Amino acid sequence: NEIAHMYSKQYNVAQYLNMALRRINKLSRKYQIHITIVAHPNATGGQKADIMEWSFYEIDGGAAWRNKPHHGVIVMRDPDNEDQTLIRVARSKDHFRLGKPGCITSRFNRGNMSFDFVHDGVPLKE
Repeated sequence: NEIAHMYSKQYNVAQYLNMALRRINKLSRKYQIHITIVAHPNATGGQKADIMEWSFYEIDGGAAWRNKPHHGVIVMRDPDNEDQTLIRVARSKDHFRLGKPGCITSRFNRGNMSFDFVHDGVPLKE
């Protein structure tokens, strides 16, 4: 569940990320699979309290994280309510299949180990 790469000193972080993400996209298309990569923000990015201020530029090599993926999701705990999680689709190349960019609030349901959507502080029932 974790991959660490050593890259040549001839590349900087952004160059390496562009190359690696291009290879990952190619692998995904070839085998028709979905690949999820989780990346954490740098120290300054992690200090932002509003999810709408967050972007992929807060991750080391940010431009590659913004430009290469077909789908980009930002997840953070609600600073005003620790029981809630904010989920923002910040990038979507295919709105029909992957959805439109936007933000929702959810709450983790320990009973069924999934997230419930929250509207006005109340979980929505399916």
